[in-house]
Amino acid sequence: MSARPHTLWLTVAIGLIAAPAAASGQETLALDVDASTVVIPHTATMVAEAVTLERPGHYLEAAELYEAAASILGNGDPDVLKYLTRAGLLCYYAGELERARQLFEEVGIRASDLGDIPVARVAYERALNIAIEQGDMPRAATLYLKSLPDEERDELLERRRRRQ
Repeated sequence: MSARPHTLWLTVAIGLIAAPAAASGQETLALDVDASTVVIPHTATMVAEAVTLERPGHYLEAAELYEAAASILGNGDPDVLKYLTRAGLLCYYAGELERARQLFEEVGIRASDLGDIPVARVAYERALNIAIEQGDMPRAATLYLKSLPDEERDELLERRRRRQ
């Protein structure tokens, strides 16, 4: 049985893409999908390396690995929120407050989009605390509102409108 031309072309093209990764020693995971080979980076290796770097002087390196793993997985994977949260904590420990706040805000947005309100609330609260630490009170006020459940936020905003 001969291979169809487009299947053969796809296999060769993917082989050309995967060859540099294999030559550099980068670990990859191959999946067999419809008689063609798809190669994706192996995020477990990145996360394992990040865990070994979670010590003073290496926090930012570990954070970058967690962020890279999250970007590979994409929005639908539940580990994305966990990896971005870990990256945010490590940036905070390293003194990179702005980057930590941005990561926690990103976790808040993504968790809200996924309907994971408890994770979103904790992420926004962390971002809020960092904004206060930075002295950015307008940002802190915005983050405080985002951290509230919808009913509480609506009630608070309504009370404010009545006072004006």
